[in-house]
Amino acid sequence: MAHATFPRPTVDQLATIDPASTCVRGEARPSLAGTTPRLRAFVPAGENPPSVSVQFRMVDLASGQRVFTASSPTMVTGVWFEPETPLPELTSGRSYSWQARVFDGTTYSDWSRRCEFTVDIDRPNPPGLTVTPEGPYRVGQEITLQFSDGGSSDVVRYGYGFFGSETTSLPAGVTTAKLVLPFAGPIPLSAWSHDRAGNPSDATTVDLRISQ
Repeated sequence: MAHATFPRPTVDQLATIDPASTCVRGEARPSLAGTTPRLRAFVPAGENPPSVSVQFRMVDLASGQRVFTASSPTMVTGVWFEPETPLPELTSGRSYSWQARVFDGTTYSDWSRRCEFTVDIDRPNPPGLTVTPEGPYRVGQEITLQFSDGGSSDVVRYGYGFFGSETTSLPAGVTTAKLVLPFAGPIPLSAWSHDRAGNPSDATTVDLRISQ
């Protein structure tokens, strides 16, 4: 079939959602904490035919095997297009590449450049958490928290907070934090690891005994 002369979708006009990600290739490709993301392509009005559809295709990066091909409904341009058929469930730990092209009912545009992502639904290990000095403690005392990755290789940040609620975060390259103890009582202090895909670990919790 002949190819049209109207513009192909550009990288800036391609995105995945649920979870959201921009269009990236190579080692910087994002990790997604979901096995059925949605593909989207924006077709500008004015430089394309007034009514088009968009065809999507996806391959497994390692094997080159085609895992998905589908088209959107035909709609007016100037909106985001999505395939009518949802993606099949993708495999955690695999990387994928996808493209899109415009169809005006007779001819196709060229394929867009590729967008890539890796599916990662595996949660990281709970972090190591060390508190110094050792207790007991008093209200207003400053303590130091020391974090470690718990053996997980893709931790990008840590979070911590009292009573099972994450209220503060720091990048994984920063492994210590200072904390002033706000009130008395036995207080649980918890920490979490988060990986590139945004998956949280289970909590590591230490109980602090704090006097007035």
